[in-house]
Amino acid sequence: MFNNKIANVILAFIISIGLWCYVVYAVNPIQKETFREIPVQLVNTEALNERGLAVANDTAITVDATVEGSRKVLAAMDINSFTATADVSQCIAGTNSVAVDIKINKNASLASDSTVTVQINVEQLVTESRAVKVKYTGEAGSGREVEADLTGDKTVNISGAESLVAKVSYVAADVDISRIESTDQTMTAKLEPVDSSDNTVDNITLSQDTAEIKASLYHTKKVPLTVNITGDPPAGYRYEGIKNEDTVVLRGSEAALRDITSVSTEYIDIRGLTATTEVKLTLVLPDGVELSSEQKTPTVQIFIEGEAASSVSIKSSSINIRNLDDSSYDARIISGNISISVTGSDSATENDFTLSINVKGLDAGDHEVPLTVKYKGSGTVTSAPDTVTVRISEIE
Repeated sequence: MFNNKIANVILAFIISIGLWCYVVYAVNPIQKETFREIPVQLVNTEALNERGLAVANDTAITVDATVEGSRKVLAAMDINSFTATADVSQCIAGTNSVAVDIKINKNASLASDSTVTVQINVEQLVTESRAVKVKYTGEAGSGREVEADLTGDKTVNISGAESLVAKVSYVAADVDISRIESTDQTMTAKLEPVDSSDNTVDNITLSQDTAEIKASLYHTKKVPLTVNITGDPPAGYRYEGIKNEDTVVLRGSEAALRDITSVSTEYIDIRGLTATTEVKLTLVLPDGVELSSEQKTPTVQIFIEGEAASSVSIKSSSINIRNLDDSSYDARIISGNISISVTGSDSATENDFTLSINVKGLDAGDHEVPLTVKYKGSGTVTSAPDTVTVRISEIE
């Protein structure tokens, strides 16, 4: 009886050992797995900066790590199961190979052959100033827009490796416009250094991490636009019409916009225009209403055309001299040819004009006399010159 009990105990022990081995090695065996792109935190950067140096890597630093553990443990792991750090305090200018200290918060360990290092680029530390600009994120919603501006300094100092600082175009103050709910709302915006493509530049230190912003919420409304024109172009030109956008987008409070059904412009005087011209429009708007920030300044194209014109040249010898005392004096015109222009007709000829001067009462000598031009057709006539020189001589 006693011997049977001992045998049963031994048998049970053997069976339990076998089951344990089965579970460990068959059901949940020890395995290896590589986890990729584990983020690496750089430590002791202050010590590097104190020596006038800074990390110049322009992308996030990551590593791959191979670990050993049971299949069940490995299945529950991801990159958040790791803490990876690299001490840069002893780095020098140039490229440095730095060992990475990896800690695992699960019941697993680094594989014995898993040696992990990263390449750290180090350059001279520089500090420069950059403008702070508001950068909008989020959505304001249909029929609404926001406007935000800095209430404090418009610049901040940035520090980092020389090549990285050179990449920073400005410092963005990120404003989530979905958080703006009223006019003159004060809020705090996070600052981040960005390049010309609005991408964040890593490994840059800012003299301040946030900025105070004053933001306002506006309602918007699209309404018809009427352009007012006054006057007529100069002689020889005619007004052909205008071309402009027939609507504009306004902004203001909901109450200020409610009763606006259309807007008009101040009057544009076209009396001095002699060619097609584009003019910026000035709108007549009630208090509290202005153009939307998304609305470009409206313009109008005013079409002016020159009327039909003719130009002829007439010899001075063709000019009639009137009221000359033929018995005492002789007269001749010593000026050059006369150029005649007619606006409103493109078919005028020399025979359509009669040119004359009046020398009544003039004595011997040279005289500047007004030229009289008569035209058979219709249109506006101008002459150049509009006076001629006549030489009067006594008859011997």
